[in-house]
Amino acid sequence: MIDKVILAALGIIALLFVLVVLSGACAFCGLISTIPGPQYGWEGPTDYREDAGSHAVADNVTIDVYTFNGNVELMETNGSNIDVKVKIRAPEGRLDEIDSDIRFTGTNDTLNLNVEVNKDFTGLTGRYGADVYVYMPENAMYELNLMTSNGRITVGEFNGSSLVAGTSNGAVDILGGSYGILDVSTSNGAINAKYDSGDADFKTSNGAIDIDTKQSLGRLEATTSNGRISIRMPENASFSIDADTSNGYIDHEMPLTVTFNRDSHIIGYTEGFTTGLEIYLRTSNGNIRIMY
Repeated sequence: MIDKVILAALGIIALLFVLVVLSGACAFCGLISTIPGPQYGWEGPTDYREDAGSHAVADNVTIDVYTFNGNVELMETNGSNIDVKVKIRAPEGRLDEIDSDIRFTGTNDTLNLNVEVNKDFTGLTGRYGADVYVYMPENAMYELNLMTSNGRITVGEFNGSSLVAGTSNGAVDILGGSYGILDVSTSNGAINAKYDSGDADFKTSNGAIDIDTKQSLGRLEATTSNGRISIRMPENASFSIDADTSNGYIDHEMPLTVTFNRDSHIIGYTEGFTTGLEIYLRTSNGNIRIMY
């Protein structure tokens, strides 16, 4: 009988303890809900605005683009002007919290274009953002610097001294062209590049890297994790290679003189190679393939 009384008392105490904890949690939730400041849900009305600019192209053009939560797209045009469109979005009534600056400076020979999108607040930016579209003639020499976050970067077929493209949580597509330097980086996104370049560096994580290149000199470096690397080259390509993967295999269509081969890591060179293109490839949880 005594044991039953003790068990009943312990049960009551345990129940009281649970009720106290729950009431404290509810009080804490109430406190959180009364913290001052704007409370926005992910869904809701959205306002849009489009800003634009245009200028005659020059022989040499430097383009700097910075935006956030949006795509960047540079595509060919048959016209003689560089045309810019910035498509901005924000929660209803809050478009004035995003500023865009489209600025052309320079001369008829050398032109500078700066496109910059900024926000006038701190905090969550999920429903804020801006896409940048630049339409430009193919017949100029370009220096391109493109930066965004949570968006895709797409670049058409252009030529120039350099192309630097960086994003996060988005893919990068290079559709052609020739550059002295090519530097592409992203995270949680794939890289697809068709190009001819003096030096090329590709970096991503959780994404594949697919390259189609005629590069014959300099260095080609590609690094990723949780993704494959594939490189397509001309049949007469001459190069040295250092390729390493984990949890994957390395496949090459062309004959190689292999100087090191261990645990999915090879170092070697094509027949007749003395100097020229150096290829450095690194991935994990993915295969590496080099093909014609």
